[in-house]
Amino acid sequence: MCREFKIYKNSRVFKLPVGILGDLTLQSIWIGITTVRSIHPLVILPSEDRLINFTLQDSRLEEFPFHIIPRLRSLENLWLRNNSLTSVPSLRSESLQAVNLDYNQIATFEEGRWVTPELRVLDISYNPLSSFPSAVIKDMQKLEKFYCSGCNLGPTLLMGQLEFRSKTLKLVSLRENSISRLEPAAIGGINADTTVDLTWNNITILDENAFRPILEIMSLGDGLLLIDYNPIHCDCTLDWLALAPALMKKLKGTCTNGTDLRDLNLLDFQRPCCLYPNTVTMPPYTIFILPLLSLVHGVSKSACPTRQDTRQAQKTTYV
Repeated sequence: MCREFKIYKNSRVFKLPVGILGDLTLQSIWIGITTVRSIHPLVILPSEDRLINFTLQDSRLEEFPFHIIPRLRSLENLWLRNNSLTSVPSLRSESLQAVNLDYNQIATFEEGRWVTPELRVLDISYNPLSSFPSAVIKDMQKLEKFYCSGCNLGPTLLMGQLEFRSKTLKLVSLRENSISRLEPAAIGGINADTTVDLTWNNITILDENAFRPILEIMSLGDGLLLIDYNPIHCDCTLDWLALAPALMKKLKGTCTNGTDLRDLNLLDFQRPCCLYPNTVTMPPYTIFILPLLSLVHGVSKSACPTRQDTRQAQKTTYV
């Protein structure tokens, strides 16, 4: 029989003092929609061998006794969502499987490794992070779902900022972060079945150096790259995808004009494209207006992506 303590919709309780539960040992503590600001460790510790689920959500919690978590040997789920926590220390638990801290006021995660070998779900979404806790996720070898939507990660996701070490990673949610650019290797350690959700950001250009490695891994499995509701420029900057249908299938999103990315025929662009300086594309020809010395000593590429694959499929005339 599961023994549970529950408080729901109570605006008169501000803290849970010692002795409130007597000598009861519980498997579940559930507190929601209250004015609770703090909880004494001795409210929880009598259940240290039995407690599986602890939830204190939609309240005003300002501090939590994280230091007792190593003693809670059966604790699997810790839900502290929608409170007023401002920082989180390094966690140590051999049993924790899910930690939910979204919708707090967390600005920092204290330096140090998390020792949570069984953790499968971590949600730190919608917290005003001053810096991303890269060290937190590196040692989570069983992590399946990571949520960091609305975490102030933009405008640039830096190289090595998210480096996962889990072979079972299924979802990385980075929605609503005002991300406009990814540096190469900004997201590392994904596998063929990982879905990366970049919905509702400010990405305009799918840079080949940043996105090709991700899509190539996903093309080997069921993974997807979700980029809906980004102002994607569907022009010659997507040329690197022209002859890569396996990669295009892994993209889910639309252009700024509403065209589905999967419906684009990138080989049939009718607009001029800046493959090289003084270059105009008018299918089926690419006309290069180049000085003779350029032909002898090589061509300096412009800032636009090359079209190495598509040039092989086109006739080329030099003027």
